Amino acid sequence: MVKQGIAEGVVEPLDSATICVGIFSIPQWFPVWLKRPYTSNAAQTIDAVLELLVNGLAADRHEFSHIDFPPMSKQALDSFDREVQNRLKREAFYRVGSMYFNQKGYKGTSLDEIAHSLDVERALLSKAGDQVGTGLKKVELALRYLFNIQFTEEGPLIRYRSLPSLDERHRKEILKASKDNSEKLGTYIRQGFDDHTLRNLDAGVAQHVLSGAIEASPDLASWLADVNDPKLSAAYFHMFINGLARK
Repeated sequence: MVKQGIAEGVVEPLDSATICVGIFSIPQWFPVWLKRPYTSNAAQTIDAVLELLVNGLAADRHEFSHIDFPPMSKQALDSFDREVQNRLKREAFYRVGSMYFNQKGYKGTSLDEIAHSLDVERALLSKAGDQVGTGLKKVELALRYLFNIQFTEEGPLIRYRSLPSLDERHRKEILKASKDNSEKLGTYIRQGFDDHTLRNLDAGVAQHVLSGAIEASPDLASWLADVNDPKLSAAYFHMFINGLARK
């Protein structure tokens, strides 16, 4: 369907696999956030989701440019420092934990592993917010920073749709922390409404759709040969920022 739309000139000429991963990120993320008050008016919510996907979040067509991704690793520090060695070993363990949790949803996954993932998210979201720029630029940086980290030594991030494998108490704690991170993204979206760089759509819907896109981004590794291409994050988020419809 995507290839047909591209051939007809009505869909942006992006990589079809990249588009499909982005599209499917939306229904995959629904179980996490599509609860009241959204389900009380489901038709309106679905319309808001489709409006964002088809026409994009940006008020005007946004041109993605090269960005410098913030380094998250401190391996340049003295490798003979025992404390540094121990920290790097812990971080490596957490990354393995993230991958196992994402694949198996294992109940025994350490909360420290999940907390590490949340800390990485929080740091990157804050880094995006610290930059001088419009709400749109901060949204772009936040999305691309989080996308990039999925395919580095610090990734992947915990996949929150695997959280049902945790017991109820721990699940609530993690959901609270992940919600706080998501709200940072929502702050940048609302800034974009205020400075008119973003279209005045439903901020909550936009926040959740973009969070779901980040959640699903590691799936690209199953479809693309080079997930480390620095242009890939721009191509992936093009559909959410500028929309799928070819203008």
